[in-house]
Amino acid sequence: FFFFKQKTAYEISACLVGSEMCIRDRLKEKEFKKFKRYVSNLCDYLREFFKKTQPLTDFTVVEQQIREDFEYRWKEGTLRGWEVKEDPKDYENNPLYCAACQKLFQNDNTYLNHLNGKKHKKNEKLLSKNIDGEKEQQEIVPEGGGEQATIQMKRNLAYLESYVIRFKELLGDIIHDTANQIRKKQSRTYAEMEAETYQNQQDQDVKSDSEDDDPVYNPKNLPLGWDGKPIPYWLYKLHGLGIEYTCEICGNYSYWGRRAFERHFQEWRHSYGMKCLRIPNTVHFKEITSINDALALHQKLMLESDASQFKPELDEEYEDSEGNILNKKKYLDLERQGLL
Repeated sequence: FFFFKQKTAYEISACLVGSEMCIRDRLKEKEFKKFKRYVSNLCDYLREFFKKTQPLTDFTVVEQQIREDFEYRWKEGTLRGWEVKEDPKDYENNPLYCAACQKLFQNDNTYLNHLNGKKHKKNEKLLSKNIDGEKEQQEIVPEGGGEQATIQMKRNLAYLESYVIRFKELLGDIIHDTANQIRKKQSRTYAEMEAETYQNQQDQDVKSDSEDDDPVYNPKNLPLGWDGKPIPYWLYKLHGLGIEYTCEICGNYSYWGRRAFERHFQEWRHSYGMKCLRIPNTVHFKEITSINDALALHQKLMLESDASQFKPELDEEYEDSEGNILNKKKYLDLERQGLL
């Protein structure tokens, strides 16, 4: 089992990532360089940890997806914590804009009532004396400044933040297991901790005695782990890495192992194939890899949905003077004939 360091697991937990990580004041801190170095070191640690815990995953593809997602969100101005906001200077020419309070009003009546308020008069006096109330909130411009340098600095920091947030999502299960492991250790007695430490030392001594410098022996052509050695054969059989699963919806793409096959139903390749077939990628279509089976099931679900809808002619009930219960169609027919 792999676990994070206790401090690292706490720093990238759900309460300290992204906007909750106090990064909102990233450019207002005097220790900006130290903060950027800290986020960069955290990215390096997560990168190495991911390679160790998931050696069969193509890390270059993951990094490329992170880069493409960041480029798109940065260009659109929708990156978490770096959303593009409207500049208040654009409202200065608007007759309903109050420069003293830096506020834009919707109509003339609200604006005129605001001019008689105490708060507005106080802000107007401060403005006349050239007292800038937001002087302490100005952003720090890096040395060798310039607007282009500032934008590039923000872009680099935003990429590091999105990198940490993405790996926090990918390694969420390990973070949860780390927290549980820490709670388990904290609940142990001193004698139990000493016994565990002694047992770990004994295991390390036995392992070091059995190691040698012979070349790697891999007759079964097993996948290599993070240490450059083939993974155990029992682990290879346990995860079924020798079994190939082909999905026609994904363009006859092959998945090795049951775990990779089950997880691909929620990945982009299968979702894109379902979208091309104009079928929603819901839980009803899990384990379905054939295009014909998916279309047939979708048609069946559509028919069942139509049959379960409310039909007033058959489902709406009426009661005559004698207490007989009739549906709407029969009741109206009898009423037209004068039989009721």
